[in-house]
Amino acid sequence: MRFSDIKIVEMAALTGGASDDKYLPALQTMIDNGAELFIGTDGSQGTFIADKGQKITNRMQMIKGKLDGEPTEVKVSSIYKSADMKAAQSGKQVDDRIANKGEIVEGIYGAATMARLINRPNASITPKDVYSIINRLPETAQGGSVTINAEESQSDITDNFELIVKLKPQPYADLKNTKKIEAMMGNIVRSVTAFVNNETIPRYAKLFAENGRPDSVDIISDGISDETGTKTDVKLIYKDENGQPVRELIKYGQSVKVGSVKQFGQVGGGKASDSLEKRFEKLEFLWEKFGIDVTPLKQEFMKSNRIEDAYEKIYDRAALILKKQLEGANDDSEKTYMKKFINGIKHFATLNDDTVNLIQFDNKGYFVLDFKRLDKLLDGGADFDVEVQKGTAKSDSSIKLPKITIVDKKTGIKFFSIRMYRTSSGYIRNYIEKEPGLKKITMARSGKSEK
Repeated sequence: MRFSDIKIVEMAALTGGASDDKYLPALQTMIDNGAELFIGTDGSQGTFIADKGQKITNRMQMIKGKLDGEPTEVKVSSIYKSADMKAAQSGKQVDDRIANKGEIVEGIYGAATMARLINRPNASITPKDVYSIINRLPETAQGGSVTINAEESQSDITDNFELIVKLKPQPYADLKNTKKIEAMMGNIVRSVTAFVNNETIPRYAKLFAENGRPDSVDIISDGISDETGTKTDVKLIYKDENGQPVRELIKYGQSVKVGSVKQFGQVGGGKASDSLEKRFEKLEFLWEKFGIDVTPLKQEFMKSNRIEDAYEKIYDRAALILKKQLEGANDDSEKTYMKKFINGIKHFATLNDDTVNLIQFDNKGYFVLDFKRLDKLLDGGADFDVEVQKGTAKSDSSIKLPKITIVDKKTGIKFFSIRMYRTSSGYIRNYIEKEPGLKKITMARSGKSEK
């Protein structure tokens, strides 16, 4: 999702020569205020918060801070010329920038779930109902909660619902600006609305509205507290009469994505100042999840002159092992490895929790992926005759970033891929991405956006 080599990154924002120098005072103000800055041609290659106290003198200067929470340095010229920066320079109002759609949609999803559960009698909702819930959330820095009581359909018993939203400051501020959300993510809101009107939630809404007992339920959209410990972005928690959690309604577990993003997992590669040994350990972790041992290449990795060359060696070995194990995976002798391979995909998609699905919203609707369906590859329920292609994600005359793609031999359809990504400062990630073949096998259902 967020790939670019050094040269492309540096073409992104503040590299327009003297004409871009006018933005430096605005950038300085943003740094002094601790504002979020975005990296890359479209601001999608990372969120950067610069350490305060640094003075910007030119666009080629390196500045320190945290990129997606990791300490690093970036060149001023790689910083995205955002709407906030343009507004600060021109004095105009910001109205054309959404901080992070992937995080904001978690809040939209939670609000839509709340709206659907409290709509009595059990009935569908509209985007207007979603915005109404969002408007009731508090004007705080990183989210808050709203509690709503709803009478049951056939009695005077009251159910209690609490929506808890936790997002980073800028995504939460954008979520609260419902006019901005409608203007820039309105179609996504209609897709989310279609989902909660048709998938899973209506069953719970009917149960709570008609079961004749006072239910207490938390809807939690938390993009802060546990970003690595779970793949579930929105949870329903049923509570007892004392307000204590009793159980999570696990069949509602959903990992939420937005737009056309292919990435469903990633492993960091460390920052430029990390030792090669530390960077190697991260690669060991990645490939071990797919049943591949790269330990024999540790010394070669450590002796490499460039990190790209070191990664190339590891990806080469991984490609060779994948080729040996997967090309002919329908043979009985290969079933043992196939289980490891499938568990690797499941780890990065759901942390091996088969109760969690991936739901992806776009402007036209939604689709739901159930990674448990990959088990069909083990029992012969789906054909898996593939080849392993080793190539590069993008390259120029000096930089090649390795990429491995699994492709169906018969159709040429890509199944999934793993690739190296690096920032202009040297910070590295490894992206695990779904391709059309993986989407087809795991597709559970889909739906169109509400009008």
